Amino acid sequence: MLKIIKFSGLALLALLIATVPVLASTVTYTTLSSFTTATTGVTDQNFDSTAVGTIAPGDGSSSGTVGTLSFTANIAGDDLAVTSGFNTTSGSNYLGTTNFNTFASQDNFTVTLPSSSAIGLYLLAGGPLAAGEFTLSVAGGSAVNSAIPETTLGDGTVVYFLGLTSDSNFTSATLKVTTPAGPADGPYWNVDDIRYGTALTTTPPPAVPEPASLLLIGSGLLGVVRRIRKA
Repeated sequence: MLKIIKFSGLALLALLIATVPVLASTVTYTTLSSFTTATTGVTDQNFDSTAVGTIAPGDGSSSGTVGTLSFTANIAGDDLAVTSGFNTTSGSNYLGTTNFNTFASQDNFTVTLPSSSAIGLYLLAGGPLAAGEFTLSVAGGSAVNSAIPETTLGDGTVVYFLGLTSDSNFTSATLKVTTPAGPADGPYWNVDDIRYGTALTTTPPPAVPEPASLLLIGSGLLGVVRRIRKA
């Protein structure tokens, strides 16, 4: 009888843990090579087939589309646009603004994309960045930049790769300065080569039961212990 009670208690515990929801898990990447290894079916939007000046206005309104991507931007006193003028990672065009060709600290944008489990992009900064200065967020989590750039271009532009994969699909991502300063303050930055596709593998962390589930599990185990003592 005692063995049956113990088995029932273990079975109950396993069942309760199995029903606890698991939150989405993300893995972050700070180099294109590591992101490429972890993904498949990736599309690269490099903006070079799009005319300079496309996608405006900004300031929180829908800014238009490039290929299969659409953008909503919050830009202080300027408009989101495909532009050129500084060195970039591919071709001559990149995502910036109409007046100054570059974003400032307070600016940010959200890109809507086909359902994906991986996204990455090149962040082009006017100078070196501190680790965590930029955040790329999706529904399942977020990634921040490394302090180590991938390369530096001929005009002094410092290039960082920022990417993530998730075990849950998402349809939008937001890029912003983690702690923005004033609208006219640095860092000054642009974006090129937005990549999106499918994660090959992600390893979610062990499930952590929610407080209510813990209480239920504890109550069940307490009942089992009492029955064992009575037996």
